[in-house]
Amino acid sequence: MHSRSYLLLNRELIKLKQEPLWGIEINPLDEASLLDWDVTMLGPVETPWEGGIFKLLIRFSPQFNDKPPEVNFFTIPFHPNVDMLNGRPCIDFLDDVTLWNPDFSMSYVLLTIQNMLASPNTEIAVNTEACNALELTPAMYRQMVYDCVTASKRIAAGLPPHEDDESLETKPAKESIDPRNKSKTKLIHKVSYDDYLSIWNGIATTKISRTAPNPLMKMLQKDPHFKDIHIDSSDRVLRDAKKQLENHHKLIYGVNLVDKDCEIDPKSALFERLKSMQNYNTGDGNLRPVTGDAELLEMLAWTQGMEPEEDVEALMELQNEPSGVPPHSSAITDAG
Repeated sequence: MHSRSYLLLNRELIKLKQEPLWGIEINPLDEASLLDWDVTMLGPVETPWEGGIFKLLIRFSPQFNDKPPEVNFFTIPFHPNVDMLNGRPCIDFLDDVTLWNPDFSMSYVLLTIQNMLASPNTEIAVNTEACNALELTPAMYRQMVYDCVTASKRIAAGLPPHEDDESLETKPAKESIDPRNKSKTKLIHKVSYDDYLSIWNGIATTKISRTAPNPLMKMLQKDPHFKDIHIDSSDRVLRDAKKQLENHHKLIYGVNLVDKDCEIDPKSALFERLKSMQNYNTGDGNLRPVTGDAELLEMLAWTQGMEPEEDVEALMELQNEPSGVPPHSSAITDAG
């Protein structure tokens, strides 16, 4: 003879088969007692949870329907009203026996859980991280929900929750190297101290003088194989170097001197460039000169290989030439 709880649960199952709920599939785990249900629940449509496939376990007590069932998400969603540790949804009549009504049908219970996904209640949140994300950073919360939905579909398909986990599982094991077979092991090429010193002297940015030879370049000229390793002579590198040189000329001289048939004096072009940069637009339609910076001009002269003492004086004279506009002491940032 069947128990009272069995008869009540069997009636609920018959009703659910006759009037199925959208996105909810129920399979009793024990046909003899019907006390444990395996439930597959889809996320509500037109919500961030759409497409999600969530597994739930519903356990009934032998005193059903005097006591509410115990519900736990097996696929735990990132939701303010779902405990991240045990997957228990925060629904008042499931948590408080005094709020449970024996007249509640399982259709009502299942629909309440499904609707809870799309309608979180932050006042009774049990997942504070999800609650804070929902209230403070909604975009981040939607992204977490999307990731949760994607993971739930992968789990339902029998895959790891994340693609990274799948790549780790399918990654082939690292082949062990047989120490007896040393012929297949790539040996490290030894470098003498003299070669080591030459390499680092060539890489170093500080030299005794501008005309001091670069020991690294001597090494590269003697050893073609070594040169191929350290210098990429491909067309791409040449094009990039040419482009950088063109940009440098435009910035310093105001004109591109690369591939020019006419002869242009770089120093004269630099003077004209600095002279054109003296006056700046103040925004009121007037041009006012900016006081020159001797240190900056000295640096520019040095980078062009000039003699600082004589060429800086020439640059300062250009800076102090009368422009027909009253001098102004403040620096103007908008270029004229």
